[in-house]
Amino acid sequence: MSNAGTIYRKDRDAPNIRPAADAIENETRVINDAKKELTRTVVTPYLQYEHRDGESLMWCTTAQLAWNEFCDALKEPLRMAGDPPSARFLNERLTSKADLDEASYVARGGESTVIIPLIREEWKRKFPNGPEPRGLDGQGGINDDGSPNYFLYGALIKKLKFDHWFTAFHTHLAFLSTDVQGFGCSTDTPEKEWKDIASQVKAWYRSDSEFAVELITEAAQDRLIFARVKPDARLADTVKNVMQWTAQPAEAPLLREERLEIPMMNFDLCRTYDELQKGLLNKVRGANPIAESKQWIRLELNERGAVLESFNPDSTWVIADGEESPKPKLRRFVFDGPFLMLLMLSAASGRNQIERHSQSR
Repeated sequence: MSNAGTIYRKDRDAPNIRPAADAIENETRVINDAKKELTRTVVTPYLQYEHRDGESLMWCTTAQLAWNEFCDALKEPLRMAGDPPSARFLNERLTSKADLDEASYVARGGESTVIIPLIREEWKRKFPNGPEPRGLDGQGGINDDGSPNYFLYGALIKKLKFDHWFTAFHTHLAFLSTDVQGFGCSTDTPEKEWKDIASQVKAWYRSDSEFAVELITEAAQDRLIFARVKPDARLADTVKNVMQWTAQPAEAPLLREERLEIPMMNFDLCRTYDELQKGLLNKVRGANPIAESKQWIRLELNERGAVLESFNPDSTWVIADGEESPKPKLRRFVFDGPFLMLLMLSAASGRNQIERHSQSR
């Protein structure tokens, strides 16, 4: 998150509250071109992206998974005309399909006429009641010279529910200069509900401006982590630091008088990676660029849970940005400034790869 005030949900159940300055009436904020419309938010295909002041970063592993599949099909790293940074960093393969549970994603790369039928078959098997796959219509053609188009496709669908709904606060959270709607638990939470709700929270605390929480969902294999920390040089380093910190035993559970408040989010965005639509230098049939490289990310986060859908035709999933105060008697876990949100598999193998990468820099 950053000063950009990225994409929060208005509380539809409390119509009489003061609306946020950027409140929207529809259920989801749709962003058709993230590169143009989100001037202070970067959707990046790789974790090694550098933090910049006042800029939000958003990353999902589906782009990396699709890239890995294409490399595996060619039995070598992808090489692209102009050697764009995205290609170089994706070839470091910081994450893999071992970082996701098999049932939550589809990832393919190669000749479109070959992989698109495989994508559709796998989609029906894994997501029979889910949304239709995005980005497949119009793909799969043959060029005039008889050579194939090449296609990268990665999709991730996660639905994480809380056993006990958190409190949707009927006041706005002042996130830097923007009023947003939040959820969590505090003295505003009814006494009879507080114990069950608070039991879904693990906490790590250093100060009011440096803390982390994990929200426990019905999906025992997944971790949903939020951390207010100072960003490191690169997103991968920030993620590594948070992963190491929250791998330690959680500290004292929440007290009744302590407040946890997290911004709600509800958006559906598309990012086109022009830099990856370049000619391939690998020995493939024809000299064609990757036909299309887009990523869709759909997230709804509120008091009931999180729904994440990420499609990458060309998760671990991250939103992040870039003074410590004396420790008070009561801790304050209010995400009213830049923070990192991390959704990952509990036994994610990428942890070791990210740490090795950070140590080698």
